[in-house]
Amino acid sequence: MSERIKMPRSEEALVGKFILRFLFCFPISLALWCLVADALFFPLLVISNAVLQLFGDNLVISAHLSRGIVYYDTGIVVRMPDGRTGDASIAISLMKYTYTFPALLSLILSGRYRFCVRRVFVFAGIGYLFLLPAWSWGQCFDYFRTVAVALGPQVVAQIGITNRTIEFVALGYQFGYLMLPSISLLLVWGFLCSEDLEVLMDGGRAMGESQSADRAFQLKKHRTKDG
Repeated sequence: MSERIKMPRSEEALVGKFILRFLFCFPISLALWCLVADALFFPLLVISNAVLQLFGDNLVISAHLSRGIVYYDTGIVVRMPDGRTGDASIAISLMKYTYTFPALLSLILSGRYRFCVRRVFVFAGIGYLFLLPAWSWGQCFDYFRTVAVALGPQVVAQIGITNRTIEFVALGYQFGYLMLPSISLLLVWGFLCSEDLEVLMDGGRAMGESQSADRAFQLKKHRTKDG
């Protein structure tokens, strides 16, 4: 009877240790990010404001940031239910897009390299710059979604938004909220820590081959007993 094929313990240990380190680092990184994020959001705010003002001077009159939420004062006139009119104010939470930075930092810290403060800071800085466009996409389309959908048809008519534009905004918002954060995170991590990614892929492949071998062994053993 053939012997059961087992995956090398080193491959399984590497994958397991990486997952445990990530689960340990991510909550800590996320908590620290929430404490210092406002100080690091300034470049994102500058980029997003510049993009929004390309579509109209009245879209952004002023903006200020507080606890991960950016508040926009606009020149868009809205009518209240009691008949009063005023300029709309829009609040956008940045945390639902920028959580990818503490996730990236946790992935970097979970790698198999010996801990090096300089390496962590360099990789984190490069990752921050690479993630900025994805964050700006999500923030801008969140703003457009609020203007085109949440503020009601009176604003749509005032700005001259068409149905096709609303469909495009909805698609851009869903992509920026549901897909782009994960895609950008994996691309940046794969670029910065390609060796870690290769090790994990090799370990996952080895684990899959081991499980296939286990199933084949159990099936052959069962057939032998039946015979």
